[in-house]
Amino acid sequence: PRAMRPHPEGVLPVGNAYLLPPEEAAASARAKRDGLGAFAPLDDALILRVLAGGDGDDDEGVGPDALACLACCSRAARAFAYHEDLWKAATLRAVGGDFRFTGGAWRRTYARCVRAMPTEGVGGGGAGRRGDAPVGGGDRSKTIFSDALYLRHLGAHLPLDPEWLAVDSIPRVDARDVNPARFSRDFESVNRPVIVSGLCADWPATTGAWTRDRLLATHGDVEFTVGGYQMRLRDFYAYGDEARDDLPLYLFDKKFCEKAPSLAAEYSPPDVFADDLFALLGEDDRPDHRWLIAGGERSGSGFHKDPNATSAWNAVVAGRKKWILFAPDATPPGVHPSADGSAVVQPVTLVEWYMNFYGHVYETDEDDGDEDDDEEKDDDEEEADEPDTTALRTGYNGRNGRNGRNGRN
Repeated sequence: PRAMRPHPEGVLPVGNAYLLPPEEAAASARAKRDGLGAFAPLDDALILRVLAGGDGDDDEGVGPDALACLACCSRAARAFAYHEDLWKAATLRAVGGDFRFTGGAWRRTYARCVRAMPTEGVGGGGAGRRGDAPVGGGDRSKTIFSDALYLRHLGAHLPLDPEWLAVDSIPRVDARDVNPARFSRDFESVNRPVIVSGLCADWPATTGAWTRDRLLATHGDVEFTVGGYQMRLRDFYAYGDEARDDLPLYLFDKKFCEKAPSLAAEYSPPDVFADDLFALLGEDDRPDHRWLIAGGERSGSGFHKDPNATSAWNAVVAGRKKWILFAPDATPPGVHPSADGSAVVQPVTLVEWYMNFYGHVYETDEDDGDEDDDEEKDDDEEEADEPDTTALRTGYNGRNGRNGRNGRN
């Protein structure tokens, strides 16, 4: 199994402090307090919130220049100032999707793509790095204990538990055994998800046209929507290769056929999904209905219900895609929607949800963990789509993790 990568600033969870002799734990807490200065009375999560700014688009926090200066003050201050989310946000605010991810860190990407900043202030390496000689308090020999800092690192680097991917409870059928009538009777009319194998086997997209090398050769400079920003496909692949985000950006583009018209000719809706009532509105008036989706490991969406009470089919062209679905009237553990459903509070990342709540999915009042409970099986379904499989979701709450490319209609 892959080992867990240490935090680059030596941060550990707060609970680890209890493993130290009391005098060493007290010394570490004192060094952190001294190193943070005026920030010390604040909770760690609140410090990050102050540095990052609020939820409004016009609140950019302290800004990258102040972060670079803060990183030079002490080891504790540097651990906060180097937090990847802060530099990710700074980069995206400054250049949107017009960047090439560099050096395995968002702060180095900012330094290269946004402005030439001194590497010692932005997390470069080499001799003379001022961050290695903290001033204003803080002892480099003392470990920093912080759940707020460590949790996001854990989400990015924790090896994925094979048990999270093992359950496959959604029915599978072969494309040769299903026709529109059977599909409607057995799945659509009873609001039941299904995986159909081989349904897109004859698409050019699944027979070589949408391989990475081919897409880069034909559409490498096309800008697709990635995380809400326009980004060249070749830069997106470079980001996927280099970045280790706990919440990775992923490509989700509803205009891909307009941006790259040849892609529209390389797939077609299967016959079993031909009954499309929105088509009666015409192409100009119908809601958005097709997306190109691609993402690396750990990327994906939170729990949500699709708009307009629609059903959707997803075809996996390459890689794997994990789904976990709940019936419309079932609330997933760890997810707290508002009364009107307009807002949802849930873990920030997929890994955080799987770590803390996946084990509760199959629990019932009578049985705390029986995955074979028939009644509970009616409320949740799981699947891991493989290439050349097509999945239908009908009215379910869904959360999915992506590691590949798939077309959705």
